[in-house]
Amino acid sequence: MRIRRNWPYLALLVFVALPLLWIAGALAARSGMFAFQGTVDPEQVQVFLTFVGGGLATAATVFGALLTREHNARERRRLRLDSVLRGLESMPEEASVQSRVAGILSTMVLLGQERVALRVLEPAWQSGNVDAATATWCIGQIITGEGADRDYLEGDRTDPTAVNEAAVLLREHSDKLVDSHGYYFPGHFLHEWTTKTPLPLKVKDNILRSIGTMLRCHDRRWWFPDGRIPIWPTEVLMKCVERDSSTSVQASAALLVASLYEVNPAAFRRAYGVRRTDGMLARAQDEPLSDDYVDLSTELRTAWSDPEPSGHTASHRPHRPRHRGRKP
Repeated sequence: MRIRRNWPYLALLVFVALPLLWIAGALAARSGMFAFQGTVDPEQVQVFLTFVGGGLATAATVFGALLTREHNARERRRLRLDSVLRGLESMPEEASVQSRVAGILSTMVLLGQERVALRVLEPAWQSGNVDAATATWCIGQIITGEGADRDYLEGDRTDPTAVNEAAVLLREHSDKLVDSHGYYFPGHFLHEWTTKTPLPLKVKDNILRSIGTMLRCHDRRWWFPDGRIPIWPTEVLMKCVERDSSTSVQASAALLVASLYEVNPAAFRRAYGVRRTDGMLARAQDEPLSDDYVDLSTELRTAWSDPEPSGHTASHRPHRPRHRGRKP
């Protein structure tokens, strides 16, 4: 990520600065300037100084052009965000509170003010003034650090405190991420269970706990329509089991996905293959896990053991989701 953003400066170093230093050193060596005997020809010194002066002038010109480029990019971004703020101010009075809060939170995140956005998001979510789709989008942007157009030359980095707080907030409100129509989750950053910046173990733990709580919010018929294995969160959990660098995180994800496996083992093995399935089941036994994961897995197995939960009829089958995630 840093190399991609700072490639002009790397090009300046590789194609301008280093060649100039090499040529200057070669000229100095061949002219005998490093010899301990005799004197240096004044003409050689004059040529050398002329070359070095021209090279430094060229480097200064290129460096100034790159700084101008960075300044112009920041100015364009500032103007775009000013336009967004003016658009929020011009919203009609009859616009809903949720619309205004969504616009304000999105602008804060895009401005890189993650901690301020979280201070606003927490009470707004608690009072119902922000919808789950907006909340999970903001949390996803904060966790991945993709919300703001960061300038790495100025030392901007993903805020680890904000990332931890966002993950905790997701876990605390995970029971609000599933309704009768669909689910809402910042799943775009979980593709292949990877992010541009490695996540701390505590953040991964809160994400997995959020997924477990979401699974608990609906019965077996909702998650397994016609007995099919849900793509989400099964695929995400399987990638976590196979690719995460922490064995404890792998085992935690494996325990959750094992709960999905036990609903329909035959369908699961057909969908994910015998080798992948056996590897997942073995991973669930590799590490001692906290009682929270064990209790959650036991609760899911118990709740999903009855294929026809009481009070659930075919007329209650969920509609297609409206936002963010699609019901599996």
